[in-house]
Amino acid sequence: MDADNCISRNTSKKRLLESDSDLELDCCSDSDCSTPKKCLKLMNIKQTKRRQKYKSLWEKEHGAWLTNDPQNEYNAKCKLCGVIFAIASAGIGQVKQHLQTKQHKSKSEMKKSSGVLEKFIGPASASTSSQGSFYSDKDNVTAAELALTYHTVKHNLSYNSMDCTVKLNKIIYVNSSTATSIRLARTKMEAIVTEVLGPYALQNVIDDLNSNNLYFCLQTDASNKKNIKLFPLVVQYFTAKNGIQSKLIDFYENSNESADGMFHAIEKSIEQCKLSFSNISGLSADNTNANFGINHSLFTNIRDLVPDLIKGNCHAHIVHNCMKHAMNFLSYDIENIILKIYAHFSHSAVRREELKKFIESVDGDFHELKRHVGTRWLSLLPCIDTILLNWRAIRNYFVSLGEDCPMIIQNLLLLNTSDNHDLIDVYFNFCSHILNVFTKTVKFLEGNNITLLDVYNIMHNLRKELMKRKEDLFFGYETGKKIKQIEMSSPEVSQKIHRNFILFLDKALMYLDKWFDFNHTNYLFSLSNINLKSDVEYQHFSHIVETLKLQKLNINMDDLYEEVSLLKELYAQVNHSKDFLELSTSQKWQKIFQSSNDFDIIKKLLLILRQYFGFDAIFSNKVVENPDDRHFVILVKKTVTSKSCKIDAVEVEQSTV
Repeated sequence: MDADNCISRNTSKKRLLESDSDLELDCCSDSDCSTPKKCLKLMNIKQTKRRQKYKSLWEKEHGAWLTNDPQNEYNAKCKLCGVIFAIASAGIGQVKQHLQTKQHKSKSEMKKSSGVLEKFIGPASASTSSQGSFYSDKDNVTAAELALTYHTVKHNLSYNSMDCTVKLNKIIYVNSSTATSIRLARTKMEAIVTEVLGPYALQNVIDDLNSNNLYFCLQTDASNKKNIKLFPLVVQYFTAKNGIQSKLIDFYENSNESADGMFHAIEKSIEQCKLSFSNISGLSADNTNANFGINHSLFTNIRDLVPDLIKGNCHAHIVHNCMKHAMNFLSYDIENIILKIYAHFSHSAVRREELKKFIESVDGDFHELKRHVGTRWLSLLPCIDTILLNWRAIRNYFVSLGEDCPMIIQNLLLLNTSDNHDLIDVYFNFCSHILNVFTKTVKFLEGNNITLLDVYNIMHNLRKELMKRKEDLFFGYETGKKIKQIEMSSPEVSQKIHRNFILFLDKALMYLDKWFDFNHTNYLFSLSNINLKSDVEYQHFSHIVETLKLQKLNINMDDLYEEVSLLKELYAQVNHSKDFLELSTSQKWQKIFQSSNDFDIIKKLLLILRQYFGFDAIFSNKVVENPDDRHFVILVKKTVTSKSCKIDAVEVEQSTV
């Protein structure tokens, strides 16, 4: 058939299409037309193409990674990659095309490597899979990234280790869309710390202080990092809900350690945090002239703005200095002996191995010698106890050296004397016993729940223990046994040791009396009456108001009497409870306030007095390096938060504002 007939038939079909839109074009169905597409092209007729829908049969052919898109039947979804791709144009061809992508191949390898772990753990329960369905995938991923970052900060982990952990989680939890969607390298993690978590945590503290108009105590100290002088600034306050709160609000460099220089730096930080000097109730710092000098100091500068400012000396410093002062009057330099013994073994592996042999010869267990640092309050006692565990072997080692033993060690250990008495052992045992008393006191003063209400009793108990040992001539059980052995052969030596130990106690008591006021006129004694270790009376509170000049609070003393009467009734009910007696002072008051809302005046009064004057924990944190880098925000985050590492997606929006 010629071309004219073919064109004629197609023209008639075109007219039928124009008259009826439902009529399909069946081009050149006649067997005589050999090139129907060319005919359509000649007539400029557009051919309609059918769109491919998703077929469930493909899942059997290509595996469980493929599924349909519930929102669109012309799309398919890859479970491994978490992506949706169109299949309308090429159908199975587009499925195969996705199968060859680099991303899918990488996910498939992860799936294979985690197959053993998945088989061991088993499939996730339905409850687990639906747990996060309330939140969108984006919120879950954001919450996970925040939680991992906070976990890194809270436990002082490195960014590099967490960078590796995130990549490992994608392999372990390959079926988790949240784990595989996390993008958290060290740069992003650092940005979250400095730009999100740090400012958010700091703002929470500021809002807590301002919204509730809380009184707070300022705490500061100084520390040198090479040629940089750093100052942390901490606020401490008390709430009925959370108890004592110690929060680091600033950490700055200041080369000017004068009274005016420190004051201007604190004033600048207070203004930046939008806090008020009128809410400052006390100042806590070291016992230096720059901090607490009578005529001109940081304390006097702040007192010009806050006339009734409470002075908070560091009583742990007093206890430490008392111990060092008394040890200067012992007949033998125990501290120097410890330093020399450690120095002898610390730089020689051969000497260390020789010491091990001597310890084995006396059937002892080797204990690594500890290094004593004179400025560290609690390092001396562990060093003494470690030496005592292996004292016999250590002494035998130095005796075996003969003339090769350093002369200063021979003199310190009395190796060159004809006396058979091991006096150094006696003094070591005495120091181990008596330093334990000082160490317990320092630890009490450094406790997290210690308040200003507890300080007097802690210091008074230390003084009482020292006086009792002096009266009873008790210098420790092991010390007493060794003194009796010496007394049998040399009574004069025994009496000399007794006199020396009594001198130690006398000097310690004199130092305590000089630097701490044990008289009942001391305001700390008045505060100790309301620590809930005994019955409370109205006179206790009225005396505190008068002593500390707290009339500025506009306290109605008649209403205070009513509250104290109610407090006495409540205290009588709970005082016999074992659980209540085991609580700290702050926890007891917290429990009292939570049980009743009728103590507004007492609560307001105690908010001023809730101060704890321990501070060196800030510098024990190893992340302190430079106030201008990420470590400041990490330190702020670690100090101002007390949450666990769990973060709910509901907090994401709040924390990213």
